[in-house]
Amino acid sequence: MPVDVLNDTAESAIRAYLLFLEDPRKLIDRDRVARLRTKAKDTKDPVERLRVYAELERAESSDETAYKGGFVQHAKNWAAANSVGPAAFRQLGVADDVLRSAGLVAAEARRARAVRKHSSSVGRTSVTAESIKAHVRTLRGTFTMVDIQASVGGSPMTVRKAVQALVDDGTIKRLGPIRDWHGRGRAPIAFEAR
Repeated sequence: MPVDVLNDTAESAIRAYLLFLEDPRKLIDRDRVARLRTKAKDTKDPVERLRVYAELERAESSDETAYKGGFVQHAKNWAAANSVGPAAFRQLGVADDVLRSAGLVAAEARRARAVRKHSSSVGRTSVTAESIKAHVRTLRGTFTMVDIQASVGGSPMTVRKAVQALVDDGTIKRLGPIRDWHGRGRAPIAFEAR
């Protein structure tokens, strides 16, 4: 299958799940529902009408299982190809258990552990606020300070100082705590590159 087709399939699966989270009614095919209602009215055989009503009931509801399954199957590769981190998905209401199932949160936790291990290494060259700012200027989409630490390193205080300077000068935007945070501790603050 060509890469474009695979990417379209992945993006469609992700879009469908995000739409489901936003409003499950957006995924209902109104034309199909109308056709089934007409068919139910016109069907004379009671058993056939029963089948049509069952199909109508399924058509009028959105089953999260199918949409979540498509998301879980495609999210990790799509996110990597499009430089989208878990924080961005959280902003749109994707729960941590779904991100974990998709393989996105485990990767984030591994990166954070690697950053902590790397930054505690003896003889490590310190990361300056300027090098952090330079890295952040290359980012697109939403990210957290953990994402920055995972990519560049630096102490939490240095990362915080560099990020705040970029917020102050308008280079990035502070979005606030990640909505519906289900992890330990406080919700991380999400930022958006402009």
